[in-house]
Amino acid sequence: MRAVLTSLCILSALIAPGASLLCQQCTDLQHNNCSTSAPVQCHSSQTHCVSILRQTILSVGGPKMMSIIKSCGTKKDCDLTTSTNAGSFQMITSSKCCNTDNCNPPQINIPLKETNPNGLYCMSCYSGSIDTCDKKENTTCVGGEDRCIQYGVTIKSGGQDMKIAVHGCATRNMCDTQARAAYYGSSFEVKGFQCSSGTRPQLGLFLSALTGLLLMKLFS
Repeated sequence: MRAVLTSLCILSALIAPGASLLCQQCTDLQHNNCSTSAPVQCHSSQTHCVSILRQTILSVGGPKMMSIIKSCGTKKDCDLTTSTNAGSFQMITSSKCCNTDNCNPPQINIPLKETNPNGLYCMSCYSGSIDTCDKKENTTCVGGEDRCIQYGVTIKSGGQDMKIAVHGCATRNMCDTQARAAYYGSSFEVKGFQCSSGTRPQLGLFLSALTGLLLMKLFS
């Protein structure tokens, strides 16, 4: 009996390492594809190879810049599309997955940015040099952007850290993933993430008017 148990333990030890998925792990901040010569072995809980394509615009009317992130992940990281609007800064991300060793996910297409206002707004700002920003302005949310978010990110690239800060409108899945849907893997460190519901301007104006009327009545 002891010999049988020993054999089972040895067999389990031999099988376990091979059961982990192998995936590409790379980040390219300037292109829409990247690869490595040797895939990494994923943690046993990571069942999918995840690719996230990100499109950013840093100024109104500016060029669209593409970047790609590939890493090990889970099923909940798959098939996510996010939208972020921080005034001059716009970002859309889309993720796809596959679940075989060193596989390539299906082609990722970035959807067109929705432009119809949804009646909500957030205070927004963007910094491309530090992970905080203070000069905020009202930004109208569009499409499915029903949340106000703020966060800072440290990006590790080529041995040099880059920092950005984003405050603005975003889709709910940016909150659900704590921005993981857009900044995935060891190259990114998200700090100070906060999320709240978008505000309706009409409500703010109504409250301001009501407060004014009450003060006038109080002092008349």
